[in-house]
Amino acid sequence: MDAAAVRARLATVGLRPDRIDQIEGGWASWTFELDESLIVRFPRNTSVQEAMHRELRLLPALAARVSFAVPVPLHVGDGWFVYEKIRGRPFRRGDDLDGARAMIDELHAFPAEEAARILQRPTWREALARQWERFEEVVLPLLDGDLADEVREAFAPSFDFEPALVHDDLGLEHLLVDDSGAPVGIIDFEDATVGDPEVDFVPLHAELGLPMSPRMAFYRWKGSLHALEYYREQGMLGEIGPAIAELRRRLDARSGR
Repeated sequence: MDAAAVRARLATVGLRPDRIDQIEGGWASWTFELDESLIVRFPRNTSVQEAMHRELRLLPALAARVSFAVPVPLHVGDGWFVYEKIRGRPFRRGDDLDGARAMIDELHAFPAEEAARILQRPTWREALARQWERFEEVVLPLLDGDLADEVREAFAPSFDFEPALVHDDLGLEHLLVDDSGAPVGIIDFEDATVGDPEVDFVPLHAELGLPMSPRMAFYRWKGSLHALEYYREQGMLGEIGPAIAELRRRLDARSGR
């Protein structure tokens, strides 16, 4: 998506920024900064567009209940929206870990029943079952026999947990802090659902080298299956080999090898 296309869509909601800067990265959306004060996100496909509609229902209710910043829609198009830029940078090693944990805990304290009503998504276990069907179809044919067998054996989660609203894609680029390293906000909620709260702590533990529970370790290596699915669907064949090696490494780490 180029600047001309962005301007045309923004004009439909009455916005005519002087400056449009693309923010690189992200599998789900094209993201642009407008006049250094606003952010607009456009879905890359129809499934992301559906996710953004869910996000648009969630964000106003979430913003009213949490003390940290989240994107609050100011202008809304067909599955895309504009919000005021949250001033901050991604979390990194040395920032306030306890503060980040407290912010994530506050997210998880949002009433799960209300989140389920707003989001209207499959249950966590239903979603895992659907993911496995997709992995069997798309990912397992990429793996050698022994690795495919290990994945089949390991993909049998039977965890007990208290369901909570989870971000479910809380990479550190979505966890924003101020210049002092104090957490200020969370962004990009298109994957939000009601599920296992431990999933949101996996990126922090992985990036900082902190111990992982068995549940965290499961979500960590499952992330490699999602990456392989994406690379195959996008035709990014050069990324498949390294992603398989990373899957192998994460499975070995899970079992202590």
